[in-house]
Amino acid sequence: MRKRYLLLVLAVFFGMSLLAVERYTNELVTEDVHQSVDEPDYYGENLRHRRFNEAGELEQSLRAEASRHFDQSGESILDQPVVETTDANQQRWQASADRGLIADSDAEIRLQGNVLLESRDQSKLMTITTESLIYNPDQSRASTDDWVIITDGTSETRSQGLSVDTNRQRIELKQHVSTRYVQE
Repeated sequence: MRKRYLLLVLAVFFGMSLLAVERYTNELVTEDVHQSVDEPDYYGENLRHRRFNEAGELEQSLRAEASRHFDQSGESILDQPVVETTDANQQRWQASADRGLIADSDAEIRLQGNVLLESRDQSKLMTITTESLIYNPDQSRASTDDWVIITDGTSETRSQGLSVDTNRQRIELKQHVSTRYVQE
């Protein structure tokens, strides 16, 4: 009878030891997984991407000094991105920034730091500067809630927030708008 109790106590002790070892190894694996989440699954340098329409005309191009893709979050970070698009009216627009973020499931590019959106049409050059901008080249739309400065040849407009629809050639200024005209 004593041997059975001894065997039962040994079995319980052995089982508890296995549970303790399993808990310890799970903690180690979890720490390693957290460290690997922060690492990109691929890198790129001198990124160049072009998209053409059905007629074979260049519709959009994207350049960046470097890129990093994070599989866990499904996002890519771009350094010094420059996006050029041609809208439905054949007007060219260029957006550039210090940094860009693109989600795998979305066509929007979140631009941050020294953002510049400019019309590349030679007849009327317009520039929009801000600190952050959400730009959707597929829909030819951009928006921000940050302060913006819009300049063209003869005026400078400041506003807190804006929405731009390049296809309709429409800019909506949200609040605290002021404009200054300069005569030459």
